[in-house]
Amino acid sequence: MPADCRAWHGLAVSGPTGAPLSLDGSVRFVLETKRSFCRICIASCGTLVTIDGDTVLHVHGDPDHPLSQGYLCPKGRALGAMHHDPARLSGSFVRREGMLAATDHRVTVEAPDTDRLRSALGTLDALIVLDILANETTAHATHLFSCHDQLERADVLAMDLYAPARYSHYTDAVVAPAEGRHAAWRVLAEIAAGVGVEVIGKGVDLDSVTTDEVLARVARGADIGALRALEGAPIMAEKAVYDWVQQRLPNRLWDLAPASLVVQLAAQIETDTATTGPGLVLIPRRQLRRENAHAYRSGETADVWIHPRDAHVRSVIEGARVEVRSSVGRVFVTARVTDAITPGCVSLPHGYAEPTSIG
Repeated sequence: MPADCRAWHGLAVSGPTGAPLSLDGSVRFVLETKRSFCRICIASCGTLVTIDGDTVLHVHGDPDHPLSQGYLCPKGRALGAMHHDPARLSGSFVRREGMLAATDHRVTVEAPDTDRLRSALGTLDALIVLDILANETTAHATHLFSCHDQLERADVLAMDLYAPARYSHYTDAVVAPAEGRHAAWRVLAEIAAGVGVEVIGKGVDLDSVTTDEVLARVARGADIGALRALEGAPIMAEKAVYDWVQQRLPNRLWDLAPASLVVQLAAQIETDTATTGPGLVLIPRRQLRRENAHAYRSGETADVWIHPRDAHVRSVIEGARVEVRSSVGRVFVTARVTDAITPGCVSLPHGYAEPTSIG
């Protein structure tokens, strides 16, 4: 580490190469910590974000959050790394006119038959993509809009269905949006308006609509002004509220096996058996160091998990290159033999372009 670096609460901040300096050459810290919450998953854990101007220095869990109580997974802690990622998009790009819109970068690496999908995207008159990072799908875009990431935008807790208590949460933008980045809701609203669909309201001038007005529509009646006044802290129900989850469910019940899904699965098993013979059930897998196709830290690989019993029957050994095949397509991937997977199943993580896909 250079001699002009200073350490502060685990942060190394450079003098001439990074941190602002006073006239006498000492490091001048201009640090601020803001409360927010993570929107990567439904848990919506509370966060404390330390910033220096528009530079995100550190993201960690909020110990005063009544539900997450300081916990924040590696994906949440890496929000600053994503915000400053070299692949972070800015600006908008148009190649041709058209109407097909994609709002998620995973389409080219998670759909079956990846090569066929890539070829199909190339035949489109237009592919409108909204994203925050350059990736394989943005490379195919005819219209590309770089959007605010979650540190650049205000938000409300849009869905608390899985929370252990009823609460509401609002966060303002933690840092100012970089020039050339857009609010995703505004881009989509303007695209809809272009084809005659008024998603905000009939006759509403989109230029006059604020983000908070849009958030008020999804806040389920919560007072946005009161939430803003809490400066990033959640507001809990004053007393215990019972049965509120069931009130939001069809017929007030969790239907884990709806008839249509049971019929679909039975038909798929029959098709797979007829096509490839009796086999294993393929299930997905999430990984701590990745958010879908974006890797935050090294250490994760696109391997297929298989139980030792199933591996023995199929003569599969640890580290072997194996073929995973279904009626949809096949991939070649490295095997990991582990009892962490249920017998009768194999598991592949999603979001990887690396496994060889053959339709």
